[in-house]
Amino acid sequence: MKSLIAILMLVSTSAFAGVSPNNPVMDLAKKKSCLACHNIERKMVGPAWKDVAKKGESVEVLAKSIKEGSMGKWGQIPMPPQSVTDAEAKMLAEMIRGL
Repeated sequence: MKSLIAILMLVSTSAFAGVSPNNPVMDLAKKKSCLACHNIERKMVGPAWKDVAKKGESVEVLAKSIKEGSMGKWGQIPMPPQSVTDAEAKMLAEMIRGL
């Protein structure tokens, strides 16, 4: 399973083409395996982050969805709760909203 996630992360790394490679939030997204299900430009298992940004939810709502999970916002596939701190969830949400 870890090797599958590693392969998905390598394939998905190009999704961050428009985000600075030195961005610490990008490192956090890689570390937390966000790229296993998400891509900036295109839908994968989860929605494209640019589509999430276009939806216009607040940073607080996005951070809560990241931390606690959500279901029904983007179809029938649920996003399980993620193992992130409140601060990490907020940083990820701010990056997504900034796309």
